[in-house]
Amino acid sequence: MTDFEQIHQLKISLIEKGWDIEEKYSNDGFGKLVGYHIFARRCDWHGKFTYALTGHIISFCEICETISESRALLDTVQKLHDKCTRAWIDFPNEIPFQTATNEIKADIIFQPFETAREYHVNDKRYFR
Repeated sequence: MTDFEQIHQLKISLIEKGWDIEEKYSNDGFGKLVGYHIFARRCDWHGKFTYALTGHIISFCEICETISESRALLDTVQKLHDKCTRAWIDFPNEIPFQTATNEIKADIIFQPFETAREYHVNDKRYFR
């Protein structure tokens, strides 16, 4: 399997686990180089609506500065996949967030996780 096929499979795996994937190619923060950002986001966490607990969605990010190397892109997407998978396991009763130093920590929540509103896909109440 090529690097690009593996990248595609990792992104599909995240989507199947409930993550939304967003990619960005730009020179933001890379000087004259073109870099790659990949974000994984979701508004539900173990059945709870994250907006009700923290006021925001969960968003993790990885960055690659060498987009001309397929192996570097694969490593970047693999890191994001691993980060999302670890967070799901490590924070079953808390909402995680990514710090500026790329660590995953428990976020401050407005109410106890156990009593928070449950998330229901396509429930119009959550989009008012």
